[in-house]
Amino acid sequence: MTDVLRSRLGAAWLLLVAATVASAVVGWGQGGGTTAGAVVLAITFAKAWIVGREFMEVRTAPAWLRAVFGAWCAVVGGALVVLLLVL
Repeated sequence: MTDVLRSRLGAAWLLLVAATVASAVVGWGQGGGTTAGAVVLAITFAKAWIVGREFMEVRTAPAWLRAVFGAWCAVVGGALVVLLLVL
């Protein structure tokens, strides 16, 4: 188990598992509540950023591509959270 924690991908995987459990706990039995939905959406886009950065190797991509990917995650995720809370 310590080998998993020592590797970058193993730590990212454990973080993704923890985020999945957290979003399930937050969203469980909420009946479509907007606050819980916004939290789950935010966790989802954070997970997308982690997957892109660690498993799709955006971390080693050119700086402009890292910036575009990070901006996409922030803008689209933020817009969806705002739309969920406003509408």
